[in-house]
Amino acid sequence: AGYPLNLDSFNELPLPATYQLKVGDVFEIDINGLKIFSDEVRIDPMGAISIPGFGQSNVAGLTLSTATKRIEDLVDSAYPGSDVYVGLKQINPKKVYVLGNVLNPGGYGVNAFATVINSLIASGGFKENSSLRNIQINNQGSVKTIDLYDFLINGNTASDVVLDDGDTLLVPGVSTSVSVFGAVNRPAIYEIKKGETLANVINFSLGFSSMADESNITIKRRNVLGSLSSIAIENKSFEDFQVQNG
Repeated sequence: AGYPLNLDSFNELPLPATYQLKVGDVFEIDINGLKIFSDEVRIDPMGAISIPGFGQSNVAGLTLSTATKRIEDLVDSAYPGSDVYVGLKQINPKKVYVLGNVLNPGGYGVNAFATVINSLIASGGFKENSSLRNIQINNQGSVKTIDLYDFLINGNTASDVVLDDGDTLLVPGVSTSVSVFGAVNRPAIYEIKKGETLANVINFSLGFSSMADESNITIKRRNVLGSLSSIAIENKSFEDFQVQNG
């Protein structure tokens, strides 16, 4: 809550050639030759730009490198031998939808390079019992699932992907989890996936503290009758012991 969204601004960083242009983006175009032009040109609602005296070209949806080449070809066809400079002056925000178990579900205008994390923060963050490991990104009917534990625990930024204009994030609830207590560096409740082991859970809790007795680990598990039983983990077989919900 209260996160300053302007800190997500990337407008002063170099744009990648693969940036996909949108309606409302503004070009800065300088042309020197038989005819001189220097001005800002905005992509209109039809997805086109119009350069007075040179012509018109559809560029929305193209990458920056492809659109630059198309503009250069347009100028060259009108006045061969002209020198052309094309840059982006302003980037229009993109709209993403954050739905499900978040504090303020809805549509949000975010920076052109906003990621999953930025968009979740814009929605106010997670409610209790939200899944961080099964977040779904719907991109024009294609659904991708991401696991934020890889980013939040291991620091792997590949999990925090850049969203496209119109993407939908869906945050479901937690279905399976375990609680970790005792001499670990971060006792907490952790979401688990099928097949994960005690070794995974210890990694989630950032490992044992300096005072831990690694030979004295107990699992409390509720059986089908609802009563708790205790399981002692021996010989440090953490990788072989699969944990279960609860």
